[in-house]
Order: sequence, then C-alpha cells, then structure tokens
Amino acid sequence: MKKFLFAALCALTLAAQAQDSQRKLVQFSGVVVAGDSLFPVPFVSIGIKGSYRGTMSDAFGYFSFVAQWSDTLQFAAIGFKRDLYVVPDSVV
Repeated sequence: MKKFLFAALCALTLAAQAQDSQRKLVQFSGVVVAGDSLFPVPFVSIGIKGSYRGTMSDAFGYFSFVAQWSDTLQFAAIGFKRDLYVVPDSVV
C-alpha cells in the first residue's frame, strides 16, 4: 500500500471566538498527494477523528473545511494507508 503525503497549503484562518472556553476555529485547506510520486490523490475521505464531521478531496486532491485547533484529522482512500494529522494550535 502506498502512503499519503499530506501537502497542506494550510490556509489557517482564525475565526471569531465567542467565549474563551471554546476552542478556536480555523479554515483548513490543502491538497493530498501520493508520497512516492507527488501526484494528487482524488476523492480522499478527510474526517475529524471522534466526530461525524469532515469532507472529501475533489478530483485534483484539493479540500477545504472548518476545523478546531488540536483536532485530529484522518485521511483515507482506497489503495492507501490511513494517515493522521493534528491541526496545530498555533500559527507560527
């Protein structure tokens, strides 16, 4: 099985926060490519672990959705190993 290489164009955009007790929201965008060829991987399922939220990449591997800081994202596609990525809690 091939392994994903997650090339994030992570345009992490901070959203307004109503209360300090809530985790901050980010607009999370990127492209999923194969680790051995760097070709885009279409129709990858991208889900937030432990919830029912997520999205799928398009025919060119691009995706975009709202996540919270410290969420663990799970990437899955047929013929590839599953991969995890933790949304960083700060943008440096």
